[in-house]
Amino acid sequence: MSRRGIIQNAVVIVLGLAIISMSVGYAAFDTNLNISGTTTIEKANWDVHLENPVKTVNSTVTNEQVTVKPRVNEAGTGVTFAVNMKPGDVYEFTVDVKNAGSFNAKLSNYALIATQNGQAVSVADGQMMYENADIVYEVLGVNDGEALDKGAVLTKTIRITAKETDLSQVTEEAVSYEFKFNMNYVQNN
Repeated sequence: MSRRGIIQNAVVIVLGLAIISMSVGYAAFDTNLNISGTTTIEKANWDVHLENPVKTVNSTVTNEQVTVKPRVNEAGTGVTFAVNMKPGDVYEFTVDVKNAGSFNAKLSNYALIATQNGQAVSVADGQMMYENADIVYEVLGVNDGEALDKGAVLTKTIRITAKETDLSQVTEEAVSYEFKFNMNYVQNN
């Protein structure tokens, strides 16, 4: 056989093998997959919000000193209120954190913002205790990354204290403070 005949035979064999392998591949991928059964797909929604802010008996401020009772903002993530406070006064209230959504959540962060006549006031988280802070606040019973399962309600206590200063600077006059307290939750995977 000539050299040309050997090459032609090799090409025919290679082409034949290619056609056979393509046919087997097509047959393998041309199968039907049948799945039977039923399932329910629920609507997914995010709804973690604050509700029911209530002053506690541990507050030393009177009802007359509370100029704006705590109320939840429209987004449901914060509480606004205003209080006339003297050094040493304590204002404490509880607020429910409710997960009415379809996802589990966890606490991302929280913060208190205080103003006096529109000017920012120095605020300290009760765990940090800044010496130059006018207001010290604590959120009792809360942990960073705390889980809030769907359908659950947790009650948090927020305590705000007007810090006492040196005796020479102490005044018995109440100072009007406006407060915004926010709690932010994220999805817990």
